[in-house]
Amino acid sequence: MYLLFLLPLYYLHQGYFDTILAKTRAFYLAFIIITAVFAVYVLISRIKGAGIVREYMGGVVSCYLIFVLAYLLSALLSEDIGAAMSGGDGWNVGALAYLAGFILCLEIRWLSPSPDRVAGLILVGGLPFFIIAVLHGAGLDVFSLHKELLAEERFNYISTAGNVDAFAGIVSLFAPLYAASFLRTRKAVYLAGLFAAVSGLSFAGVDSGFIGLFGGLIAILLMEKELLLRQVNEIMMTISASVLFSEMIQKVSSDAFPIQKQISFMLDRYRIALIVFIITVLAELLIRKRFSEKKFPRSWAYIMVAAILVTALTIFLTGLARSENLGNGRIRIWKRALMVFSEGGPVRKLIGTGADRFGDFTSGLTVGGRTVANCHCSLLQHLVCGGLVTGAAYISLVTACLVRTLRGRRASVFFYGLCGYFLQSQLNNPHNMLLGFVSLFLGMI
Repeated sequence: MYLLFLLPLYYLHQGYFDTILAKTRAFYLAFIIITAVFAVYVLISRIKGAGIVREYMGGVVSCYLIFVLAYLLSALLSEDIGAAMSGGDGWNVGALAYLAGFILCLEIRWLSPSPDRVAGLILVGGLPFFIIAVLHGAGLDVFSLHKELLAEERFNYISTAGNVDAFAGIVSLFAPLYAASFLRTRKAVYLAGLFAAVSGLSFAGVDSGFIGLFGGLIAILLMEKELLLRQVNEIMMTISASVLFSEMIQKVSSDAFPIQKQISFMLDRYRIALIVFIITVLAELLIRKRFSEKKFPRSWAYIMVAAILVTALTIFLTGLARSENLGNGRIRIWKRALMVFSEGGPVRKLIGTGADRFGDFTSGLTVGGRTVANCHCSLLQHLVCGGLVTGAAYISLVTACLVRTLRGRRASVFFYGLCGYFLQSQLNNPHNMLLGFVSLFLGMI
């Protein structure tokens, strides 16, 4: 929570938030504090006879360890060991950051905190964070974080996350968790968290965030075994209401964030949020009267998933037909990443360039006037920077999360957040703030 909310970003440099510096310092400070507390806990607690290796090094943690070791090897064999260890050529997500993330995951797995309590803490910490995002989106400069920004940069930063892409990553993690927690506990406060998170995302207008949100919801619809019709309807009503709320403010307030990106534009143009909201409100009146405890039919889940996928594919193809600048130039960035990988020798293909060093190969490639430093796709980022070994370890980690969930009697609510995150990360950058929470979620499943 310290990473997320208690460190408002007053780091400015030429009208641009130094979010990388601020959040990197927060990440390592939080890591030191947590590790110190964990060490004290281990010293004063009786260590169980099973031992950490046998009891806590399950498939997910083992794959995470292999992923980290692969990046450490890549860094040691890199042309610039220091940059690969620190990630100084990119967003400071170097081999050491991944090592710290793994240790955090291992500590969480050892402590085995109550999932309900952790989800509650994430709700308590997330609500103020998302409320600030909504206020920023509506044009109210909370904490004066936008006061010194250049005019052209204003709409690229929201809440205390700084960059809107980092904010989208947080929404992709937290929103599916809130939705799943509401289904499990029936506590309406999780709907409040979901409303605030999606409203903030709608103001930010980041396409990857919407993709992560609906990816997490698809996972819930496909994997949750005991869904109530009323609860699913209330989740869809909440999401549509939150988007509709932000669209209304964007239309009436000249100070609000404008509708900027492809998905937000399509949602507004075809009044999708309004249509879904009206349908779900009418359905809610009927369900409460006659079907309050009726289970959600599995066939309906498949229909909803198909509808979401068709809508997403239509939006993507519509944008792709317009320009290869779809997603703020991501098509061009991905082409460069594939070229860098293909032009590398056998050793570089195997172990990569070193963590977060893609920026060394992007001379002349700019987006929004800035030289590109990341692949804007997790899989490509790990493939280029860590080589085939790290790329394979990353895929193994994602697969291990799925296998662990399928083998269990019930999916963890944190798994749904990871589904959203892994999906949106294929359009986004690595970020230390996100790495800390992803490691927490990995430790909880």
